[in-house]
Amino acid sequence: LFHRANHIPDAALAASSPAGWRKKQSIAAIGFKHNRRPAAMRRGMSQSVFAVIGMTGHVGGAVAQTLLAEKRHVRAVMRDATRGLPWAVRGCERALADLNDAASLASAFNGAEGVFVMLPPFFDPSPGFPEARAMIAALRSALLAARPRKVVCLSTVGAQVKRQNLLTQLSILEQELGDLIPVTFLRPAWFMGNFAWD
Repeated sequence: LFHRANHIPDAALAASSPAGWRKKQSIAAIGFKHNRRPAAMRRGMSQSVFAVIGMTGHVGGAVAQTLLAEKRHVRAVMRDATRGLPWAVRGCERALADLNDAASLASAFNGAEGVFVMLPPFFDPSPGFPEARAMIAALRSALLAARPRKVVCLSTVGAQVKRQNLLTQLSILEQELGDLIPVTFLRPAWFMGNFAWD
């Protein structure tokens, strides 16, 4: 686990690029807005910072792709710096953080205009969902500490259902983050990438 977020310089990294995605979702559609400008940024790129969780996956990667296409400055929040090398060579900043560690997350979110949040899937959770609850508590604490202007959170269709099921983990996420700073919850019903498993 990383107990502290470390921002890693991009110099001297091997050139490679992440696999393309079929579709990108407009960041305007999910509520990110450009305003505040931190001091040091790359040439030709928007100076607002957007921190993104899950960039090595399909959804977080699509968010990052869209932000980069709109000349936004992206900070990849991840546990393994080496997995972020393809993003670093494209101009993304990297911050090491663990979803169970509020302090590292707060450092990774610090100074960000917007934050994209998602949980890893738990298909065999313990009774009461302690795994998800621990990460959600860390995220809530980190967001309260960093106070970004906007949060976009990946949830799911069915998160509003009262009967307990696997989706309850995202119901808890919405409940815990819903009263914070302005937050938009996305409730997709399906992803095209899921067909790869069918």
